[in-house]
Amino acid sequence: MRRDIGPSTIQIPLREIEDDLRGMLLVERASSVVAIAIHVFFGTRRNYQFRRKSGEARIGDVLPPVVAAIQQVPERVLADFAQEESEPRASATEFIARSIHRSLTNAFDAVYVSEQRSDG
Repeated sequence: MRRDIGPSTIQIPLREIEDDLRGMLLVERASSVVAIAIHVFFGTRRNYQFRRKSGEARIGDVLPPVVAAIQQVPERVLADFAQEESEPRASATEFIARSIHRSLTNAFDAVYVSEQRSDG
């Protein structure tokens, strides 16, 4: 069975992000965006491998498009993502996940891998 990556897959690691890091997006955007991108990479890597020309993309390949996608998110959406209230945060999380998904799928092929990966 084929399992294509979708925005909902990216929402999962975004939802796991601590309140402090989400709040730092409004104060220290550059480093916060990189930390979030790393979290998304490792969160999606549980079930997906990103590939280019049949070779596995490494973290250094995947981070730039994820960082670029988050940096292009409007400030008001990032402010909603940083909120403690669940409704605006959920909407912002969906928006950010769609942006990251679009960026990743434009740059890479996402291949579903078994949860029984040998490299953890």
